[in-house]
Amino acid sequence: MISEDRIKQLERDNRRTKVFLLLVLIGVFTMGAVSRQIPNATTLDANTITLRRSDGAVVGQLKVEDRDEFYDITLRDSKGVVRLSIVGLDGVNVPPLSLVHIHDPEGRERINVFATEESVGIGLASADVAKAFSYSNASSLRASLRVDKQVGSLKFFDKDSKLVVSLPANR
Repeated sequence: MISEDRIKQLERDNRRTKVFLLLVLIGVFTMGAVSRQIPNATTLDANTITLRRSDGAVVGQLKVEDRDEFYDITLRDSKGVVRLSIVGLDGVNVPPLSLVHIHDPEGRERINVFATEESVGIGLASADVAKAFSYSNASSLRASLRVDKQVGSLKFFDKDSKLVVSLPANR
């Protein structure tokens, strides 16, 4: 015969098992209800995504602007200085263009890489540049390599932005 203590222990274990199973059932039901409320996102729609450090400083930004189909990814250092920028233009006022700008620790643009449907190129700027250079404002440009559909060119400039060497010589 089973002792009274053993019967009480079995009843306690039975009650504990029922409570445990009830809690598991409630947990499973709650998780199922919550998961139905949170959509299964595979895309994120936004015009700007900003990356911030724990102290709130902006270190990166992905931006799409409505003007002239302008796309921009910018990465900053710990001081907030722009160090890398990737730009895409596919707009009304300019031909389709992709750019990569690499900046020095002071934020001065030193390397510019571009690609269009017609050509690709690299521009190198000197350290004494006060503002960003571009191929339309090449005051700090010291060297450029450009490859078009037909021919390539390599150019070197002095500190006054005067052409010193051009290969081939007729370009």
